[in-house]
Amino acid sequence: MYEVDVKELRKRMVDNNIITIEEFSKLTGINRSTLSDIINGRTRPSSYSMERIAKALNLTPEEAGAIFFKNKLA
Repeated sequence: MYEVDVKELRKRMVDNNIITIEEFSKLTGINRSTLSDIINGRTRPSSYSMERIAKALNLTPEEAGAIFFKNKLA
């Protein structure tokens, strides 16, 4: 099973000078509440959302994969 590495996702946001969810929403075109749920680990992003987030954060495919498909330890 996989989960989103929310710590790394937040770090990448800060690294890209993205401070607020509202700002991130404008960059990605994803609804603010949906982004909040993703960033706080309440929901898994769709493939569309993963693509938009990866593009906004300038992530390589490998980096995006590590963030969005972190192994969940049971």
